[in-house]
Amino acid sequence: MYEKFGMDQILRDIYKMYADKKARDLVKVSSKIRFMFELLMKLRKEGHKVLVFSMSKQMLDLIQLIIENDAEYKKEFKHLRIDGDTEIAEREGMCKKFNKGKDIFMCLLTTKVGGFGLNLTGADRAIILDPDWNPANDNQAVDRCYRIG
Repeated sequence: MYEKFGMDQILRDIYKMYADKKARDLVKVSSKIRFMFELLMKLRKEGHKVLVFSMSKQMLDLIQLIIENDAEYKKEFKHLRIDGDTEIAEREGMCKKFNKGKDIFMCLLTTKVGGFGLNLTGADRAIILDPDWNPANDNQAVDRCYRIG
């Protein structure tokens, strides 16, 4: 029964259901997403740079869909994305681009990939969208922007 309703199918259904809607309508569907975008707007206005972590690539896909389909979000939320599909050889260059890039506001990361071996000290804020059962994994991810020394 559950194979029929895998995450890919759920995402396809969401995209189809909201294909004719504006990106802002997608934000209204979820209180978590709505709050996150309100927080991102506030952090952007205050001059912060942000890391957004999620356990799933599907959640990052949804966030990117919203950003890329809303003119204001697209302008305000210049971003990079690092997940399991990002080539290991590209990750260091992306980190440097994020850390030095004044115009890049945020980086979208999966918690597993973003939690290990990346230096993203250009960010001063981290958002964990869906916490891990093991808080050490989330702490490791947050430590990408808060480094000792």
